Amino acid sequence: MQLFSVRDGEKLLKASQCYLSTTSDPIAGLLFISTDKAACCSDRSIKISSPNREDIRVHYKVSIPLIKIKSVNKSQSTQK
Repeated sequence: MQLFSVRDGEKLLKASQCYLSTTSDPIAGLLFISTDKAACCSDRSIKISSPNREDIRVHYKVSIPLIKIKSVNKSQSTQK
């Protein structure tokens, strides 16, 4: 499975572990930052219902073009 891909002229700048906050629970995964986008892919697959009502397992993926990001807030986990 390919977690992250880059286009011609795009460079991967950093990859690190992250937690993506969702309405149900945080999802552990990998954060990728490139010259064009920020993306996160879950470490484990999640179960979802397909249109024909079958349960399938997929990796949770989010990709946001950097041009759409107006600001960021740096934070760190307070749990030890």
